[in-house]
Amino acid sequence: MESGKVKEIVASYLPDFIKDLEILTNIDSGNGDAEGTDAVAKIVGVKFEALCANVKKKKNPRSTHTIVRFEGSGDLRLLLIAHIDTVFEKGEAKKRPFRMDENMMAYGPGVGDDKATVVQTIYSMQALKD
Repeated sequence: MESGKVKEIVASYLPDFIKDLEILTNIDSGNGDAEGTDAVAKIVGVKFEALCANVKKKKNPRSTHTIVRFEGSGDLRLLLIAHIDTVFEKGEAKKRPFRMDENMMAYGPGVGDDKATVVQTIYSMQALKD
């Protein structure tokens, strides 16, 4: 596939990417926040299941971890790692909800570390599938 077509496919995801990033950013999921990380993990799990991934969740008293596997026919294996917890206390998402400025810069607790990476991973797998 030519790179122009790939760019067109990826660009078509932007509105949904931003919407998903907003949803995840506006959920408090600080380190040790079992309720918040579980809420984010549920959303992430649904997104990956829609891409036909095998999704497993592992819970402990402080967090929910999501393990996603895609089966393929090739010889290569790829490992992608991201986290859904943030360094912010409960209530920070309400104080500083997701927003984007005129330069398309995103702001909010955990938006860049690491919720954008989680959303990028979802849409990267969508692009590969497409």
